[in-house]
Amino acid sequence: MQILEGTFEPPAGTDAATIILLEEIARIWEKVGEGEVNIVVTQEDYQYYWRRVKEKISSSFSGLHFGHYKAIAHDDYLSDLLARKLSLIAATGSAPERWARGLSVMLEKIAGVALVTKLRGILLLEADFNFHNKLIFGSRMMDLARENGLVPTEIYSEKGRTAEDAILQQVLLYDIARVTKRPLVVASVDAAQCYDRVALAMAALTLRAFKVHNSSVLGMLRPLHCMEFYLRTGFGHSDTFFGG
Repeated sequence: MQILEGTFEPPAGTDAATIILLEEIARIWEKVGEGEVNIVVTQEDYQYYWRRVKEKISSSFSGLHFGHYKAIAHDDYLSDLLARKLSLIAATGSAPERWARGLSVMLEKIAGVALVTKLRGILLLEADFNFHNKLIFGSRMMDLARENGLVPTEIYSEKGRTAEDAILQQVLLYDIARVTKRPLVVASVDAAQCYDRVALAMAALTLRAFKVHNSSVLGMLRPLHCMEFYLRTGFGHSDTFFGG
């Protein structure tokens, strides 16, 4: 809480970048104010998501795939049951063991080119784990952040926009900076191939700064901390894993 409230005194020798991060975490906590992210999952939340999501999306080492959850979404009793289960996980931080098992998959960036250096690695999480994270962190947390002016407008991710629109804007920005001789900084923040390199302590502090309940943060980060990485290939799933 000292870090969140801005009263923490970093020990001597703490590098400048870490101090800046800690100060920014305290600033976010203060700016969000009394708001708090709702961690209760309702039957309506469950059905709204699973009735619209595409069934063909791959997931889940356990075998519980999107089709199972989509079928459940058409039954009110079962939908309410699983919604309550996710609410309990978010309220206690006690996640199922299967959430800590992921499937590593290598996808072709270029069709027909199977060279390891040309493949894109992704991690398939349990379908309900993914839903929990999207709802609590990707939707509700980000909505609260936007309400408090903490997220810049994402102009070129809107429907109807194209990559060409963004590139044109970038080129014009470069031209203006060059002609007016003004300093310009462009940051590339693509965290490529880093899904198994999350700095959990800093991630936890950042999520708490955005007023996500501590138990829900633990419900997401504990599985990541203990994640067992299995591999999916054309021959099936590996029997062994790395990590854990």
